Amino acid sequence: MVLGVLVWFTAANLFSVSAANFALVLFAFSPSLIANFSVVTTDGAATLLIFASAWAIVYWKRRPSWKNTTALGFVLGLLLLSKFSTLLMFAVAVFWMLALVSGGISFRPWKWNWRKTAVAVGIAFLVLWAGYFFHVSHLTIRDGTLTVTFPNWTRPLVKPNHSGLNFTVPIPAGEFVAGFRDLAIHNAHGQPAFFLGRTSSSGGWKSYYPVTILLKWPILVVALALTGLLLTLLKRVEVSGDLWIMASFPAVYFLVAIFAHFNLGERHILALYPFALLFAAAVWQQASFSGTGAYSWGCYCCGMPLMCCAPLLDTCRISIPSFARTTNIVFWLTATSIGGRAYLRWASMSGTIRANRYGWHISGALSLTSMGSRRNLWRRTSA
Repeated sequence: MVLGVLVWFTAANLFSVSAANFALVLFAFSPSLIANFSVVTTDGAATLLIFASAWAIVYWKRRPSWKNTTALGFVLGLLLLSKFSTLLMFAVAVFWMLALVSGGISFRPWKWNWRKTAVAVGIAFLVLWAGYFFHVSHLTIRDGTLTVTFPNWTRPLVKPNHSGLNFTVPIPAGEFVAGFRDLAIHNAHGQPAFFLGRTSSSGGWKSYYPVTILLKWPILVVALALTGLLLTLLKRVEVSGDLWIMASFPAVYFLVAIFAHFNLGERHILALYPFALLFAAAVWQQASFSGTGAYSWGCYCCGMPLMCCAPLLDTCRISIPSFARTTNIVFWLTATSIGGRAYLRWASMSGTIRANRYGWHISGALSLTSMGSRRNLWRRTSA
């Protein structure tokens, strides 16, 4: 729910209220988000906080006050706590804090925001340390042996060391350092994986995640996101540079995922999904501002019958297992999204949803989400 509100608010600020409503409809009918946020994993929290950090950077760029700097540091601390792999996203956020000077990008380090960035990083570290209950680990090198002890851990970490040094140093939040070390070692060795009929003892297929997106994500969302990316690159949709600042987060994340040795499924790239919804909203923005009134009303009139057919398609998706596997529920999502568009237009005209740009009128769009669809999706994922 928090991520849905954040997606709507971000799209409303970058595009328009109608585009935000469209993105929210796609969000509400996203099987990937519903399935992954329904299980206890770190991927949902990481997805939320990566998107929140990207928007927080944009908000801080517009209003770089000390109050917003403190809030940004708090969000970045939660980002580090959500998942070990978010350390890279933290580095991207720190870069933008440094380089965004007077609303623009500066490549001159002596003009960077060193003071505010240092304060935000310090706050982020305190939040991270608090997440580990202010534990302090100890690293000791003595007589050719490296020993690391952690509070409440039964066994210390012992490794041979040939540096010839002898010292002891405290490490706040040492569990985080150890966890990231284990992640790096795991990635270096790889993990057994299966991909398109092939098996590998260490994974590392470069095409794994692009193919996973095409097979796992709704085709409608993929098509809209790619179309929106193309429209923004061709400048057919007027967007500010803030969108590209936010887009740098999923771009870096996706690039690193491609070259990583973790090939475990779409949940590892779930953080890209809300950013894809932003580019999908760009398609609505272009269509709503360039189409004629007759064309728009034609879409709405066609969308309402399709909305009525959505429950039938959802029934087929559950009662006929091969239906979902062979169609990737493309027709169901198409019907619900177009029908949702018709509903939103009708609700805006009838007063169910107010057209106030900053009004919280999300309930009408969220009401499109069928509890039966969520229940059936849960049954399928837990089967």
